[in-house]
Amino acid sequence: MKTLLSLTVGAFLALGTVAHAAGEKVVNLYDGVAPGSENWKHSEKEVKHEPGKPRTIFNVAKPTLTVFQPEAGKANGTAVVICPGGGFFMLSIDSEGYEVARYLTAKGVTCFVLKYRLLQCETDNPLVEALSGGNYQEKVAPIIKLALADGMAAMAHIRTHAKDYGVNPGRIGIMDFSAGGTVAASVAYSYTAETRPDFVAPIYLAHDVAIKGDGVRSDAPPLFVVAASDDQLGLAPQSVAMYQAWTAAKKPAELHMYAKGGHGFGMNKQNLPCDTWADRLADWLQMQGLLKKGSSETGTASASRPGPGESLRPTSVDPNWPSWIPLNEPATQPTPRGNVSFCASSRCVMGFAAARYFSSLYMPLFDFADAFPSAQRLRSNAPGTA
Repeated sequence: MKTLLSLTVGAFLALGTVAHAAGEKVVNLYDGVAPGSENWKHSEKEVKHEPGKPRTIFNVAKPTLTVFQPEAGKANGTAVVICPGGGFFMLSIDSEGYEVARYLTAKGVTCFVLKYRLLQCETDNPLVEALSGGNYQEKVAPIIKLALADGMAAMAHIRTHAKDYGVNPGRIGIMDFSAGGTVAASVAYSYTAETRPDFVAPIYLAHDVAIKGDGVRSDAPPLFVVAASDDQLGLAPQSVAMYQAWTAAKKPAELHMYAKGGHGFGMNKQNLPCDTWADRLADWLQMQGLLKKGSSETGTASASRPGPGESLRPTSVDPNWPSWIPLNEPATQPTPRGNVSFCASSRCVMGFAAARYFSSLYMPLFDFADAFPSAQRLRSNAPGTA
């Protein structure tokens, strides 16, 4: 109960600068009434804030996708469903929705901001209603199932209409924030062949209440997780839990746990290292081959990203590549066991080859060499060594 109630409060922590959607295409997720809400009479509303304040949406009864497409010629074939948070009473639609979409479209990713179904509010103050008595978890449990259905429907819609949107049906992911993280995590555990995400990126999610079915699947998608240790709602361990579930199943996963940032930071700027979490997501997408321009008709991202034993070294000389690491040095990716970065800075270590690259800058070289025998031979080339 405490966790779910906290998610609603967390939606207000996410409020920051405004980035309204203007002119983007809005698609109804279902033809007619959404299954399971046939008797609903309420309609979507917006919390009234002072001019210039970010918006909060509530009473979503008709699920929609707001489509953000890259500029002509810049689309790379990758798409992502973005699920804002808000405790299933509201949606922090700007800093956890539209602003994220604009950031990723600049990287060539086609984005779909999902307004999933929420609990009905009798007043125009969803936060007050969320804080009113009653068993919150029992109240929210039915809506989580409907929100999961909306997440699955979003995946199916985009994959079915991939050609219309100019995206590759094998490069469609889902990302989320807080309660929205429950939606995407539930999709990551519950997908069908039609609705399987090709990557999942929960941001400060509530993992405990996700619908987990039979657990991590044998074909589970790559996972990218972000949270802050000082999350006021105590959700940091839940991000770790999902990461651990993936790595225990020997599925590729990456975790960024920032020292500071709180809950609901979204795209807000706090002059903290977590301000650059979206850049770390872009790094990860790049490493997966998902920012590389490709066909929008067939194939999957895995065809372009390195697999076990394949080179991670750049095809051209990187001017920042340390001269003391020879370019003919094999740079390979081991069988995925997951990558983790507990970040108190915006830098992080991502995988074996990247760790060797950054070891002289951000890690003690000799600790790294002791951990990986194959790195021992780098000692003699390292600056300042005999």
